Amino acid sequence: MLRRRGIRREAMYPSEEEYREERERLLSERGRGNLTVREAGHLGGLRGGHRGGIIVRDKYGREFYAEIGHRGGETVSERYGTPFYREIGRRGGMAVREKYGRPFYHEIGMKGGQKVRRLIEEGERWEEEHEGENY
Repeated sequence: MLRRRGIRREAMYPSEEEYREERERLLSERGRGNLTVREAGHLGGLRGGHRGGIIVRDKYGREFYAEIGHRGGETVSERYGTPFYREIGRRGGMAVREKYGRPFYHEIGMKGGQKVRRLIEEGERWEEEHEGENY
C-alpha cells in the first residue's frame, strides 16, 4: 500500500459516490459554467488530479521537467531581465537576515572557510603522495 505523508492512499481520495455528491453540490449552488477556478480545481483534486502528473512523469521522464523549467527560466529572464533577479535576491537576503540574524553570516562564513582550508590541505597531501606522476 502506498503512503503519502502518513496517509493511506485510499483515505486521500473520496469514493466515486463522494466525488459525485460534492460535484453535484457545487454545480447546484453555482450552476454549470459558473464555478470559480478554485472550485473547479477542488473538483479535479477530489478526483485524484495528481495522478495525471505521475502519468506525465512516467511517459516523458525527468528530462521533460528539466526542459520545461529551463524554458520557463529563459522566458522570465527575457521578460524581466537582470533587475528582477537582483530584486528577488535582495528580498531573499533580507528574509534570511530577519530569520537568522547577522551572526548567522559569520557562522556560515567560518564553515565555508574551514572547508576551503581542508580541501587545500587534502589537495597538497594528494600532490605529495603523487609527486612525479603524470596526471
